[in-house]
Amino acid sequence: MSDAYLIPSENTEAEIVIQKSRFIAQAFLLESRDDVNGILEGIGTDHPNARHNCYAFIAGAPNDTQAYGFSDDGEPNGTAGKPMLKVLMHSGIGCILVVVTRYFGGIKLGTGGLVRAYTDATNEVLAGLKTSLLEEKTEAKLNVSYSMEPLIRNHLDKLSIDFSVDYSDTVALTLSLTAEQREQLAIQLVEHNLTLL
Repeated sequence: MSDAYLIPSENTEAEIVIQKSRFIAQAFLLESRDDVNGILEGIGTDHPNARHNCYAFIAGAPNDTQAYGFSDDGEPNGTAGKPMLKVLMHSGIGCILVVVTRYFGGIKLGTGGLVRAYTDATNEVLAGLKTSLLEEKTEAKLNVSYSMEPLIRNHLDKLSIDFSVDYSDTVALTLSLTAEQREQLAIQLVEHNLTLL
């Protein structure tokens, strides 16, 4: 089950106040890193008087370092986005964007205070985040005779495997399945002298 990981199932918001500064943390499902700017524009519209909109994201599996990104958005270097990303990296959650909007309360927090504030805000929004399990799927092909199709469809339905069908000389099935589904189906196909392509 190593191909499975948690993703946000709905957007969530949490707020903390530290020395009169408001830190509003929002977590979003992030399907692509290309979606980050659109979400940030929406937050900028919702919070036009905010001083900073710092963010961190993982645009894929939690352990995919190529999918990481962050921004301090004008806060001192390394005090916002990087600590937020560190929290996300240890959360086990993928396909996630967290934005922390700061309304300055008039009291400077210092670099250590900012790191703690952005870390705490990120932890707070994750504590209330509802998640669902995403299992990565791969494609496989299977060619069967017309007479075998009902039996194979029955196996696919029992395993909840998504598929499409193309009819020609044979029945060509294109399957979308998890590693676990692939393993279970392969066992059943051996009984019929069939293999996945």
